[in-house]
Amino acid sequence: MPQWADAARRLASGHVRWRPWRRKSARLAAEVAAYRHALETTAADRDRLQSELATYRHAFETTTADRDRIASELRLTLGEAPDDDEMPADESAEGDNRYGSVWTPAARESAAVTAGTPVDREAFRRILALGGFSQLLAYGDRGFLEELVDWELGVLEEMGAPLDALPLPFAESGEMPDGQLFDRGGRRVSADFLRLLAYLHLIRRHFEPKNGKARILEIGPGYGGLARLLKLAYPDATICLVDLPESLDAAEYFLRAAFPSAKVIRPAGEEADGASADGSDFLLLDIAQGARLAGRTFDLALNIWSFGEMLNAFIRTWFDVIQQRNDVRQLFLLNHFLMPVALHERLADRLNGGNWITRLDERWSIRAFEMNPAIHECPLIRHRHQGIALFADRIGGAAALAAAREDAAAVARPVRHEDWCRYSVVRDLPA
Repeated sequence: MPQWADAARRLASGHVRWRPWRRKSARLAAEVAAYRHALETTAADRDRLQSELATYRHAFETTTADRDRIASELRLTLGEAPDDDEMPADESAEGDNRYGSVWTPAARESAAVTAGTPVDREAFRRILALGGFSQLLAYGDRGFLEELVDWELGVLEEMGAPLDALPLPFAESGEMPDGQLFDRGGRRVSADFLRLLAYLHLIRRHFEPKNGKARILEIGPGYGGLARLLKLAYPDATICLVDLPESLDAAEYFLRAAFPSAKVIRPAGEEADGASADGSDFLLLDIAQGARLAGRTFDLALNIWSFGEMLNAFIRTWFDVIQQRNDVRQLFLLNHFLMPVALHERLADRLNGGNWITRLDERWSIRAFEMNPAIHECPLIRHRHQGIALFADRIGGAAALAAAREDAAAVARPVRHEDWCRYSVVRDLPA
């Protein structure tokens, strides 16, 4: 029988089995399911990728906008002549940037708290909580603050300035917010008080007031925390404070509360030009009045942090007050150094601000120079700008200045032979 006929007979009799076809059909069904799953997965991936693409596109557009803004500010900045700028004089414009990106909003927020009324305890505490005077005062976590206080007490011990070695009046003021206050050894303290106490210790290491009656100039005293400690340390001192009007409002309230019998003078307008600090405890001047200080003698001038946050126009003015127009015998500065540039800030403020250390003229003999004092190295605080603390004596007379120049040249001479100096800057140095 032919083969095809046999196959037909078997097909007709039902003896043919379709297993190969069934296996192939099952395989095809599995492949179809796999392709369907792949298609669905691909669709999900496509949606995810489209979402990511939109995110990247937004980031690219934002980065491009920042690039264009920064480039525009850079062109404007480099096109200006910052060294010829004067201190902004307009105190009435709203929404301006007359104090720079740090202190313009801080002054505006402080003014909003008082709304033109005198500062009282409630307003004072609300102003402190804004954090403009100290980031430590903005912290509200009691557990964190207590850890910080105990860490600072340990640092003071290591500095040779233990709290219990000081007279009892050296304690935090009761005007400070209750949430900031802790009891240590029967003494009221706060994290900011201990920070300022460390600064006072750095000053007292080198400060040598004449005849015991110190005349002190503090530019940028904030709420007056360090001025209060200076007055406790030098009770006969006359302390001249220069700051923004909004800051002086807080400082005046704080110091009057701390020293109820003290003579606090805050002259109006041009009356300050002839105002004598003799016989007073505190003389408070706004920045326009302070910029006109001339012909006065100060045993010590100091600034804490704000030089590093100011526009260079202000910094030039204050160094002119310190170095040219008044007789300042010693100087203490603790300020930002190498401030970072953030995209949310105006680039012009960074390029045209914070240039304080190069303003020191050659007539200073640096007695102490420290990068990041120990009180700033707290492991509990992640973000703190780099800072330099220096204490200097004013060099008097031509002979003393000539000797100081020779000493400086002797120190610099071997440095000129270092590779980094020879190949980078030595060509620009005088022979």
